[in-house]
Amino acid sequence: MQKSKPCLSCGGTEWRPLPHWENASMLSDGQLVRYELKKEHCKSCQLLRHVSPPTQSDLDDIFKRGYTLYARAPGDDFEMRRQHRYVGWVLSMVDQQPECSLFELGAGNGSFLLQLQKLAPTWKLAGLEPSAVAAEFARHAGFDIQIATLAELNTPKSQADIVLAINVLEHAEDPVAFLRHSALLMKNAGCIVIICPDGERPSSELLVYDHIHSFTTRSIHNIARAAGLIVESRSVAPEPLGPFQAFKLRGAHDKPSAVSLISSPDDLYERRDCFLTSWHNLDDALFQRAHRFGEEIWAFGCGENAQLLRTYAPKTWGLVTGVTADVKGDFDGTPINQYQPALKDRSRTLLLAVRPEVQGDVAKRLQDDGHRVIQWDDLMQNI
Repeated sequence: MQKSKPCLSCGGTEWRPLPHWENASMLSDGQLVRYELKKEHCKSCQLLRHVSPPTQSDLDDIFKRGYTLYARAPGDDFEMRRQHRYVGWVLSMVDQQPECSLFELGAGNGSFLLQLQKLAPTWKLAGLEPSAVAAEFARHAGFDIQIATLAELNTPKSQADIVLAINVLEHAEDPVAFLRHSALLMKNAGCIVIICPDGERPSSELLVYDHIHSFTTRSIHNIARAAGLIVESRSVAPEPLGPFQAFKLRGAHDKPSAVSLISSPDDLYERRDCFLTSWHNLDDALFQRAHRFGEEIWAFGCGENAQLLRTYAPKTWGLVTGVTADVKGDFDGTPINQYQPALKDRSRTLLLAVRPEVQGDVAKRLQDDGHRVIQWDDLMQNI
């Protein structure tokens, strides 16, 4: 156990270290960066944080200059289906009035706002996006998007009934300051909806360099209170969206929190440690497994898990000839080979680059199509 800078959530000073990587990590848009990934776990409230986090200046540079997650026009089928689920989730948490205003922090290319507009056509929708490339796509889609960080925002102009931040808070160097700034955007009787990874369910978000914190329910309550807010409700994401959580916040006004504090699981540190240890050990074990095939290997999948393998299993990824998937596009600048069932005497060896929890079903499909498959979900079985 080590003592260091106090926890911003609870003030605790006892931190438990977790497995780390010294020379490589991954940004949330999939970019490989040569930064140390080293995080630690607060014994008291179980907030997770970077040991040596990027500064706010570093973060601003990442999101303003080179961030590619939404550097494209909205409309991709997968993206729009996912945003439709987010819209339904958000609407289930707020009062749906015919005349309502919503301001999205980190609006990206406007894909969420486009889907919301379909279900709430009378709402006034606007937002903020630090990436000029993504913001221009959102503006082209018809939305009033300011190109700025939250600290740079013109607050009076931007006030709304609902202030929304989807997967933004975990990127903030100072989450308390982020919520204080967000509260300034709230109209009287308005609310803030924060969506972020569920810190009580270890997932790939622990491997993302620009995720500065991973939040438990208790730590969100503490951070909201420090920002002059209360948690009115908490919701877990619909299953297809993955391990995410949402919090509806309102001004405290000396009221107690409307939601009972939920203690984080006692074994959360052990589960986080197990998850990161599994990824730490994956490359050696998977390299041996893949190397035994002794032939051309293709990766099946071009999303986050392909990016994770490329970053945290580099020896194994070095055996990969190319990427094949059901979608068109490119991976790291190289065109994706459109997936096809095996032709006679032309089967491939496919390394699964999809989430461990779906590898069984995907492997069966590919094997039924005549291909050989390399799975690795069993190497993560203790998570």
